[in-house]
Amino acid sequence: MDCERARAALAAAVAVVALFCTPAANAEGGIHLNVSAPANPVSASTALAWTEVKGFVWTGESPYLDVFIALDLSKSTLIASGDDIDGDGRVGRYGWDVPEMFMRPYSSSRFTPSVLSSDTGDTIAAAEFAAVRSFVQAMDVSRVRVGLLTYGSRPRVRARLTSDRQMLFDTLDKLAVGERRRAREFRSSGSNTGLAMATGGAYLLQARKEAPSPARRMQMLVLFDGFPNRPKGRGPEHAAATAQVLQDLGVQVHFFPLGATAVRNAPFFEFVDELTGSRHTKVGRAGEIAEKLAEARLDRVTELEVVNRTANRAGRGKRLFADGSFDAIVPLVAGTNEIVVRAVDSQGEAVEVTRWIDRQTVPAASLEDARARAEELEAFTERIRERSAETKLLVDLEAATSKAREVERRLRLEVESATPESDD
Repeated sequence: MDCERARAALAAAVAVVALFCTPAANAEGGIHLNVSAPANPVSASTALAWTEVKGFVWTGESPYLDVFIALDLSKSTLIASGDDIDGDGRVGRYGWDVPEMFMRPYSSSRFTPSVLSSDTGDTIAAAEFAAVRSFVQAMDVSRVRVGLLTYGSRPRVRARLTSDRQMLFDTLDKLAVGERRRAREFRSSGSNTGLAMATGGAYLLQARKEAPSPARRMQMLVLFDGFPNRPKGRGPEHAAATAQVLQDLGVQVHFFPLGATAVRNAPFFEFVDELTGSRHTKVGRAGEIAEKLAEARLDRVTELEVVNRTANRAGRGKRLFADGSFDAIVPLVAGTNEIVVRAVDSQGEAVEVTRWIDRQTVPAASLEDARARAEELEAFTERIRERSAETKLLVDLEAATSKAREVERRLRLEVESATPESDD
């Protein structure tokens, strides 16, 4: 593989990018941690037996992040993923209605999307859409912007960098409509991964030039279900050379090869990672891409702990998202609780942030106090239900909520029985 020759050819094609972007320095910048809840570092107070800890962690120059995601929509992504992506209880099957077309589904004039999947909601492309939707749902819109492009033999930008979550959802919905629309959208054959990366990289670099402050780290996430095979005869070299150019310009590239074909080509991605500093995550089944994308680390953060040192108990339902956002539910004991959040990067560097929380265990002194505590607990329980935390924790919270409402009811009865009747 003559990567130097391919890189020289590609450099000419992306020269316009180099004109408006100075290559980024290798800004390690250490590891940083921001805890947004509890916000008060000195002391917060609550009557609850739990507290939610939230924040974000990052490595490098800035907590702000621009991410361009490239989705492979070549014809092969119409094949059934093997999983029930749309959750309708049916798993799409490959070649279910025209068995004789198994061997040549792409070239046949009778090609229809249903040949490749009996359920168009369970295709490899559908798995990509669902994964990106989950990624967008979890992103911190105060720090992260996302752009989308699709590609086969040619790339097409679907959404420029934005923090508008609903706009990104609408874009994904438009890409996922109906068989006929799918057939039109997925006409292109082959995967020109290199050109898709160059296109997304150009948008990232242009955005940095137009708005240099605040500084934003740049990430290119590339999903594909096979192997870079365009331009014909030099697709792998083209992809490797593009990754090298983008890395040199400060854009971190992360590959997500989907399915058995892509995984079989793992040595190629290992080679590219070693050559360029890019990263890759193998996804054995396309249906696993949502989980793999959520687990991807866009930073060098390797470990996150949330613990109540006073009680010597770890946080429950801890989640660390791809963009570095995190949350956890921490149990509290009576009195003052020392809550510690600790993060470690791939170099072994660690950072800690401490919060102090006082848990009040004095019984409610009035009906208003009891009602406020019950409402606080109900609101907290609803937040945990929305974030799908541990089932056991939800059971505990619902039991505590019932108890709090019982206290409120008892106090209300006492107040009502103590109120003298008025004379008419």
